Amino acid sequence: MRMSLTLLSMNAVVIRLREIVAKDITAERPRIDAVFYLLDAMWLFWGESLEEIREITFEIGMLGQYGLDINDPKETHVLRALPGRTLSALQLVCIMYAGFKRIEPGMDIGVDLGEEWGMVLDSLGHFAASADPVALEGAEDGPEAAFLRLEAALQGLVVSSIDYFRKTY
Repeated sequence: MRMSLTLLSMNAVVIRLREIVAKDITAERPRIDAVFYLLDAMWLFWGESLEEIREITFEIGMLGQYGLDINDPKETHVLRALPGRTLSALQLVCIMYAGFKRIEPGMDIGVDLGEEWGMVLDSLGHFAASADPVALEGAEDGPEAAFLRLEAALQGLVVSSIDYFRKTY
């Protein structure tokens, strides 16, 4: 089932979501769990059309109108657009954030995951410069080599996260 929401009606949803989520996302910064959820969202959107990304993103926006407790990992949700996956509220917000980075990059959705998004992009290097891992498909030495570089970047992200926790705690 396709959701038929215009960008204008989505703005109303985003305003409501901003009120609900923005105050909670400002917990300890950066949120390493959000970094990994954003990375997962990039994988989720790998090879998806903008329409498919829009469908997932808007469904989360509609769900978010009723409140999402991003600090409670036990609160779970299932999306019609992603059957078979059970997602926490923070995962949903991260998927929506990454989705808007693809479908409407300049839109302020009122959830500040900029630092976490920056960590993901920095870890992925020049392939993520477009905020779209599909850029790997255009790699000169082919997608297989590009995937290996992406895998190495992901390993670097894990190592840097472990280092961050060691220094912080």
